[in-house]
Amino acid sequence: MKQPNLTAALLLTWLLGGQMPGLALVPAITGRSPELVAAPRVARSPAEPTLADAERLYEEVNRLYAQGRYEAALDRAEQALRVLERALPSTNPNIPHGFNQVAMLLSLLERHEEAESYHTIARLMTRGGKGTPIAPAAIAQLTQTFPQSVVGQLDARSLQANRHGYLEVFEPVLSSVPLSQLPRMPLTGGYFNLHQFDSVAGQTVNLAVTSEDLDDLIIFVFSRQQGFIAAASGRATQIALSLEDAGPYQVMVGSRTAGRTGRYRLWWGNASGRAATSALTYRGEHNRVPRGEEYSLDSLYTLAAPRLEEQIARLRAEKGDRHPEVAEPLISLATSYTLLGRWADAGSAYAEVLEILRAQPHPNPQHLAQALDGMASMAYQQGDLERAAALYQEALSLERARLGRTALLNGEEGFVAQRAIAASLLSLIQVYQAQQRYDEAEPLLIEMIDLARRFSQPSERAIFLEAASTLYRTQGRNAEADALALEAFEGQPAAPKERSPRDPNQLNGRALTYHSQGRYDEAERLYRQALAASEAWYSRDLQAFRAPIFYNLAGLYQAQGKIPAALEVLQAGIALEQQEFDRRLATLNEVGRQRYAASVANTLNHAISLHLNTAPDDLDAAQLAATMLLRRKGRVLEAGITTLALLEQAPNPEDERLLAELDRRRRQVAEITFAEQGSSLQAQAQLRTLRSQIDEIEAVLARRSAALAGDAPLVNLADIQARLPTDGALVEYVRYRPFDPRNPLGQKPASNLSDWSDRGFGDPRYAAYVLLPSGEVRWADLGDAAAIEGQIQRFLEFLRCGERRATPCYEPEQLQPVAQALYQMVFAPVQPHLGNAGYVLLSPDGHLNLVPFAALADGQNRYLIETYTLTYLTSGRDLLRQKHTAPPQQPPVVLANPDFDTADAQGVIQVASASRGGARSPDMGSLRFGPLAGSALEVAAIRPWLGQKAVVLTEARATENALKQVQGPSVLHLATHGFFLPDVPISPPEAGVGAFPQSANRVENPLLRSGLALAGFNQRESDGEDGVLTALEVASLNLRGTRLVVLSACETGLGDVADGEGVYGLRRAFVLAGAESLLMSLWQVSDRRTADLMQQYYERLAQGTGRSEALRQVQLAALQNPAHRHPYFWAAFFLSGQWTPMESL
Repeated sequence: MKQPNLTAALLLTWLLGGQMPGLALVPAITGRSPELVAAPRVARSPAEPTLADAERLYEEVNRLYAQGRYEAALDRAEQALRVLERALPSTNPNIPHGFNQVAMLLSLLERHEEAESYHTIARLMTRGGKGTPIAPAAIAQLTQTFPQSVVGQLDARSLQANRHGYLEVFEPVLSSVPLSQLPRMPLTGGYFNLHQFDSVAGQTVNLAVTSEDLDDLIIFVFSRQQGFIAAASGRATQIALSLEDAGPYQVMVGSRTAGRTGRYRLWWGNASGRAATSALTYRGEHNRVPRGEEYSLDSLYTLAAPRLEEQIARLRAEKGDRHPEVAEPLISLATSYTLLGRWADAGSAYAEVLEILRAQPHPNPQHLAQALDGMASMAYQQGDLERAAALYQEALSLERARLGRTALLNGEEGFVAQRAIAASLLSLIQVYQAQQRYDEAEPLLIEMIDLARRFSQPSERAIFLEAASTLYRTQGRNAEADALALEAFEGQPAAPKERSPRDPNQLNGRALTYHSQGRYDEAERLYRQALAASEAWYSRDLQAFRAPIFYNLAGLYQAQGKIPAALEVLQAGIALEQQEFDRRLATLNEVGRQRYAASVANTLNHAISLHLNTAPDDLDAAQLAATMLLRRKGRVLEAGITTLALLEQAPNPEDERLLAELDRRRRQVAEITFAEQGSSLQAQAQLRTLRSQIDEIEAVLARRSAALAGDAPLVNLADIQARLPTDGALVEYVRYRPFDPRNPLGQKPASNLSDWSDRGFGDPRYAAYVLLPSGEVRWADLGDAAAIEGQIQRFLEFLRCGERRATPCYEPEQLQPVAQALYQMVFAPVQPHLGNAGYVLLSPDGHLNLVPFAALADGQNRYLIETYTLTYLTSGRDLLRQKHTAPPQQPPVVLANPDFDTADAQGVIQVASASRGGARSPDMGSLRFGPLAGSALEVAAIRPWLGQKAVVLTEARATENALKQVQGPSVLHLATHGFFLPDVPISPPEAGVGAFPQSANRVENPLLRSGLALAGFNQRESDGEDGVLTALEVASLNLRGTRLVVLSACETGLGDVADGEGVYGLRRAFVLAGAESLLMSLWQVSDRRTADLMQQYYERLAQGTGRSEALRQVQLAALQNPAHRHPYFWAAFFLSGQWTPMESL
């Protein structure tokens, strides 16, 4: 104990005669309170603590205190407090008195923050204590008086009573109450949950909280109008509340002990007892996406959309759908959608703005220009340059007119108008440049530069001058570009000495200019200054923003051939970024993960470019490139799998509620979309709101799962190589963009109007890294991606030609030259590095995901399947996941030969448990399927190999609802039609036209455009479902423990291709659902031929053959059959995932 506190303690002892201050129980203060539900009268148990026990404990506290044994005294004081909580109502002054005694002892032990928290609880109890303890024997009878309850759980997924949690919760939720009027919450460090209710004013309700796990609960009640209104504490307590206001109420239930976990039950009902309708309507726990500087803008945008939608809904209710005041928040909402990548929703919001404004006699020109600008940006993103130019021209005309009206203004309004003109000019210039309309772009560019130079704010001036510099550079006018770049950065004022350091972005920008000019010494000096400045400029949580400066400096060393220095600096930048990368993927929703991964894709490009383009013989560079490839490729998919797995491993009532709510919202999306009025503006607004709610729920689930995850070690090459078969090899393909270290500012336009981060990167290429069990890493640069993808398309056209007729167009001899050409591009450069490997694990990237490698022909006209056993992976990281598998929960399940016109509920009875639903695409409306006669033969052929317990559902029983009941069957075999629908492009409105077709304004998740057809599909009626199982719904199936999923259906392997993330379709969905391995197809195959292939496949599996090797043997057998030797008949099917034998079927 430090001397000052010891002196204080001695002084208190002297003043109080050796006694702790105020430990005697004080008289109760009586007063009227709202009526409580009469608890059942139950005799007190002899073992139950009494006030006499509390008095004895306090006597012991005094004795221990006098002896200086403060830790022991604290323990007895906390015990005494728990006794008081079980014996006295919160209105009794002994309750806050007890909290104060604990606080005093904590202060003596120098645990001052905890002491302050207990003092805070005491003040809140004095101000609003309303709890009445519930006798233990009466808890079992609460169901008689409380009609409703919910189980809560305190753990790492909960909010935490610390400073961040305080701000996170109360800043946005109690928005009607100024923060200054809210009580300071006790920052105990304990976990707490906030349960949200809507209420009916003027009624009295009762709340109760009980727990077998937690005896240190604190309960606070808040209303939006009044702020804090009630407090209670203890293991079991009841609160009566008079609801003076309608609207949101929150009940906080938490532990006052840091890190303590456990469950409790929250009860509620009307004061009059059980009633059919409660004055409180439960809205779930408060699960906000975390906010603060350590969180991404993505989280803030995810939060912004629902709040804007609520504001718009209120305006619609008050003033009507077409009131001009609705336009402004709609523009903000559309902007949020755009930043979130929700192009379809942005388009429908902008369309509604245009319709509202064009109906006005004098529309707000600024709002109209913003809406046109937004639609033009969408057209540009979709490659519709003509439409983009027309829309930008109209927006520019409006901005010019507005500038004319404000030209005499020197204040904020005049600046905003001038900046808007500059932004419109920049957008239109970029479109003209993309169209190579340089003569038309030039005067606009000069006008923009002149306007920017007149800006009084240096930072604003620099934005447009740097943009002009980049535009000149794309035309090869480097001297003009360099001059503007230096003007942009040197024109900004240096930071005063007392505000050191300077803005690292200015220093980095100037360094880039010198770097591109070959002034390497000057560039290095500025890069080093930028790094030093950035360390202090960015807070500890934002250090990842420094990474691009490291990458630029590494590029400078790369340009000079200083490979060791380049590697050292590049690795330093990667280390800064990696922790942020892992955190973002753990806490963002699926769409947010995709956007973030794309935003840092150039990190991998830097590493691979340094190796392949500058130091191809440097082993350290090779190791870094291969390591980065394994740490970045397929990570979005892996993060999705991890989120679901963590939530399933640690069940939580709130997680279950959120998942159910997520499914309910998805079903609503489907219902509105299929409705006749689904394309109306009102329906579009509902759909936008639902999608925002879905995004928010997904983000909350990701955050909650991330709280359960520990710090996983970084994956290294050795981790992957240790999982390779002894006679195997891993081939990691990568589609990358080479970085030009001598020209870091590049010569090409940026990929979009606002992102200049891809400067210096060239056209995409393919490469491959080979990992061998020996620990060796080998590599090959394969060449231009456009050329390879063109050959892939030609190969697939030759291979799939005739699939509608179920017979190939060409003889194998005609196909082989095309197969050989693709082989020479993508496999011949790799093959020498495989050594004696017989098993080849292929991790394709880009369009290589659609290639049946088994059908590639080598120089001796041998198909690769004749030389290798092939297995597909999303990434070599899949090998690490394969060692953590759950056991099967059910025997094999087969759904085959569905009756696409009728459905029968009997199939559901044969497959146990409940399911979760999903959303669907309206583009399926025109699809119809005919019967699959061959699939009946297929079932008969494979049935003997699956065992007597296998569940087989055919014809009308092969329903969507039945499939949703599966719970980890060992094998799931689906013999039906599969589909993948092409994307629907955005079609922005014509310039000057107010209305446009809403149905054209949709760009959907590819998981909504791929799926399986089940019983009742043609009638869209399947035992309460519609017979369409989309990939999004598949991702919600429970396939943990499923060793093999066989998709004996056409085109089940297709989907949207994403660099570094594989195929978005059924392939991805089944992996997310938990399947260990997948057998699927790339094109339509005769159902009779498929039945024969499946029968042979299962026969070999039953004999103990590995999953990949069994497929290879079946394909080799087909090659020996003159009638089936064409790859069309056997190469459509491929295996992805675990390749080893199955213990049993």
